[in-house]
Amino acid sequence: MDLQLTILLCEPDKTRGSLMSDYLRVSGYEVETAASMNEALSCFDRCRIDLCLSAIRLSDTSGIDFVHELRQRQVTVPIILYADDASKAEVLAAYAAGADDCEWQMLGMDVLVCKIKALFRLYRNEDEQAGGTYDLGNGLVFDAAMQRLGDISLTSRESNILELLCANRNKLIDTTTFRKAVWKTDDHFSNRLLSVYINRLRNYLKPSPSVAIISTHGRGYRLIDTRQG
Repeated sequence: MDLQLTILLCEPDKTRGSLMSDYLRVSGYEVETAASMNEALSCFDRCRIDLCLSAIRLSDTSGIDFVHELRQRQVTVPIILYADDASKAEVLAAYAAGADDCEWQMLGMDVLVCKIKALFRLYRNEDEQAGGTYDLGNGLVFDAAMQRLGDISLTSRESNILELLCANRNKLIDTTTFRKAVWKTDDHFSNRLLSVYINRLRNYLKPSPSVAIISTHGRGYRLIDTRQG
């Protein structure tokens, strides 16, 4: 599914953050911004984030602590930490916390974007190898490759919608994202079709009390998985 990838940029300096955000947007990414760990975690709760780019020093903690918190929450997106300078101990601590890459001398935004592209390729290959299989509880398994939910054979659109929900469980996905991912259009008429497919999927998911598709009026849907809190 050809979704525009979203980067969360955690940068306490407004001027620098603005310049970096502009460059990332020109490079084809959507960008969410935060200055502190609390703001960034809130962003993860309300948005679909594909990669996190964080300064080593945030307004309320260190980037290393932020990475550790994300990994403790089992957030699996690629994470890059950056700084103009850092000690060897900080570099080692960043990798130990779960960072995927560290850009300590800021060789330029063009180099940083190349690293971002490389990480996206790496994570995409890992996802493909995983086979797109999701355990939804109570013995109910969704196989995206086979388009099957337990014993039910799904249509391609049902499968695409459910895969998007499963890959971002407990996160709100707005209707625009669904339209672009499933119908490849931003036509609002597809909102009606989306609601029809969502209702079908809700019925299919009834055998598992652990999961449910919740709607937020005027915004979108999320797959709630009570096993993940």
